[in-house]
Amino acid sequence: MYTLRQYQEEAVESIVDYCSNFRDGGGGIVVLPTGSGKTLVIAEATRRLNLNTLIICNNMELVKQDVDKLSHFVDKDEIGIYSASLKSKQIKKFTVGTIQSIYKKVNLFSNFGLVIVDECDLFVEDQKMFGKLVALIQFYKMYLVGLTATPYRMEVDTSFDYSNRRLYSESTLQMLTNFSPWRECLYVANQEDLLKQNYLTPVEIVLQQEFVNLSYVKSKGNDYDMDDYTWRFKVKEDIALKIITRMAKERTGVIVFCTNIDQAQRMSETFNKQNYSTNLFDKVLSSRAIFSGMKEEDRKLAVEDFKSGKINVLFNIDILTRGFDYEKLDCAVLIRPTKSISLYVQMLGRVSRKYLGKEKSILIDLAGSSKKFGSVDEIWVDEDLYTLNVSTPTGVENLAGQTLSTFEKDY
Repeated sequence: MYTLRQYQEEAVESIVDYCSNFRDGGGGIVVLPTGSGKTLVIAEATRRLNLNTLIICNNMELVKQDVDKLSHFVDKDEIGIYSASLKSKQIKKFTVGTIQSIYKKVNLFSNFGLVIVDECDLFVEDQKMFGKLVALIQFYKMYLVGLTATPYRMEVDTSFDYSNRRLYSESTLQMLTNFSPWRECLYVANQEDLLKQNYLTPVEIVLQQEFVNLSYVKSKGNDYDMDDYTWRFKVKEDIALKIITRMAKERTGVIVFCTNIDQAQRMSETFNKQNYSTNLFDKVLSSRAIFSGMKEEDRKLAVEDFKSGKINVLFNIDILTRGFDYEKLDCAVLIRPTKSISLYVQMLGRVSRKYLGKEKSILIDLAGSSKKFGSVDEIWVDEDLYTLNVSTPTGVENLAGQTLSTFEKDY
């Protein structure tokens, strides 16, 4: 049996109330920071509503994580996995699956009452697969609820000047309710509130420095050109590795957010060579690069070795940004720059989980993102006004509606 924290109880009540007073035409959003126990909220809301529940994820890593977490609160025999990539098509009271496997098969779930979308900021109706899914959800009159730590996304407006043959692109931060089918925000728990209640671990910015002058880095789409940035950062890799080595000696585990596969593999290889020792009295440090192109068994082994302490550092490329749970993790190193506040918050969320004896986590920011966005506990959503705010020395700044990135290219 489990006991809900106050904010979890409030989140559950908001979902139950939304479904009890449901109006056709949209979905509700529940905002919970990373490490706040969203799976418990899902389990309890479903129990009270007594509904078969379909949980939609963006990839198989999130599916596996949600199934693992859910099994702590409900009978394992009630949990099914519907995912081609995981070679499973089980339909049970709680069915967790990928959007890729489910969007054409919603008719199989016509007797389900509730659809939960995990990391719902990744899904909007104008996406082909999710648009089809939403249409069928509405046809079968299912309740639709999304959960996320970051209820906002970049809206890209692109135009082309034919006379000058120039492409213009502008990226504006918008709250998720500006994108169909997300209609309203049901509940918000902010990072700062949970820190005050001692449910999360504070993240201390120990080093904040732009190793590369970002004003010289090219743009690509609504972010920086990672190839250009990586080339400029390469001369600083040795300095970065010295910092990472020091953190690996002092912290339980270090996750490094890199720019591309070549950089991650190169830095991991150099780190291992520099920290190899035949002296039995030396602490031998080791690392691994982890990325989407790896074999599944190699990626799984790397994560298991990291969690067991066999390796000290993971050089990561967009794999462990979301859905990676390791409560002991207490150091993040940002090499990868970003113009996305959502990505920034998700990266820092990896080290904010609570663990016995873990008083604080460390952020080493070599990309300058924390200078741009501030500390993660200074970023918060106003539940009443539904705005995204950042606390600054001069007051509170609302980022919703602001242009965060522009891009021009001649043809």
